[in-house]
Amino acid sequence: MTTLSCKVTSVEAITDTVYRVRLVPDAAFTFRAGQYLMVVMDERDKRPFSMASTPDEKGFIELHIGASELNLYAMAVMDRILKDREIVVDIPHGDAWLRDDEERPLILIAGGTG
Repeated sequence: MTTLSCKVTSVEAITDTVYRVRLVPDAAFTFRAGQYLMVVMDERDKRPFSMASTPDEKGFIELHIGASELNLYAMAVMDRILKDREIVVDIPHGDAWLRDDEERPLILIAGGTG
């Protein structure tokens, strides 16, 4: 895993509760489709978010964050993004990534913005 400091280059409201956030990391990174990152709030508080960008997009990371007054967990991350315009992420996480050479059938189930 790699810890990256990221500049927030854009925040766009997609709906009244979902935000498209684009990050530009300070170093190179890799991940596989299906993996996620952790937003580092502090040493003991790391929050998982799915990446909306593809592994081929090397210059930025895009997140779609569902946040509202009813979801204070995600709203705290959005507050930091909007206030500091910079966040630290730990990437990549997760073993549920797409294996191109797999011959067995594939079933995908998704919910929320992830």
